[in-house]
Amino acid sequence: MTTLPNIGKPATNALESIGITTLEQVRLLDKATLLKIHGVGPKAVTILEKALTDHNWTFFKNDSAPKTDFAVICLLSCDNAPKRRMIRDYLIAAASGNQSLLNSLLTDSFRWIIPGKESITGKRRGCVWNSHN
Repeated sequence: MTTLPNIGKPATNALESIGITTLEQVRLLDKATLLKIHGVGPKAVTILEKALTDHNWTFFKNDSAPKTDFAVICLLSCDNAPKRRMIRDYLIAAASGNQSLLNSLLTDSFRWIIPGKESITGKRRGCVWNSHN
């Protein structure tokens, strides 16, 4: 396993907080996702990209992923918090438009209270993800 290069303490801590401690793990991410992690900026990504190039590696290229303005980043191997897992799965399914996963996650009593906005209530409404909810 190849250790991370010196990318600065904030970026190193941000990556470590989601379980990324090696260059091999970094190469499984794409640049856009890395830049969405609080603490990881363009300078850190440039340093990581050079380190990957030195090993004849590149960042993951995920051209088929839906384009979003956010990322859900967490330790996927940590499965001891069912509520967190359900929220993560809901956000991923909603952002990617995965209707079958949304249907499996939600019940008729689903309710998402968004402060200052209209609440989303019921399975049908929770399966519709747009800015007008």
